Amino acid sequence: MARIPRKPLMLSGIGLATGSLVLASRLHAGTSYPHIFLCLVLLGLGSGISLVSLTSASLAGVAPADAGAASGLVNAVQQLGAAFGLAVLVTVFGRVTHHAQFGTGRTVGSDQAQSVLVHGLDDAFTAGAVFAVMALALVALVVRPVERPVLVLSSEVDAQA
Repeated sequence: MARIPRKPLMLSGIGLATGSLVLASRLHAGTSYPHIFLCLVLLGLGSGISLVSLTSASLAGVAPADAGAASGLVNAVQQLGAAFGLAVLVTVFGRVTHHAQFGTGRTVGSDQAQSVLVHGLDDAFTAGAVFAVMALALVALVVRPVERPVLVLSSEVDAQA
């Protein structure tokens, strides 16, 4: 069975996630549920495709004796990256919405609160799309294709000797 090369798989997954975040950054108060559903499905597909291929690529070439430590390191870095990314996105959302207290009665009106909420979400999704574009560029520039080992038959070795 032929395998799909890792780098194109990573790029396509990150590309799907980027596209979904760009679509999500265009929300407005009257956005339909199918539009939101499409954004979420594309984000899930893109994230799933890219994270699996990124994880397998990061563990490729690791000696079996070191596989546990390498896997733990990869998972720890993924968790730290997710925490940092979430912190940035929440900060963007809070900054844009001026830390409005939704649902507490402190907002001026429901239309204004809805507008502030949607504007904050748009900017947070835009920041997420910027992160995704940076990840796309990083994979495109840094990740090298895997070199496949050449299989040498024992009869060829005997003939050369």
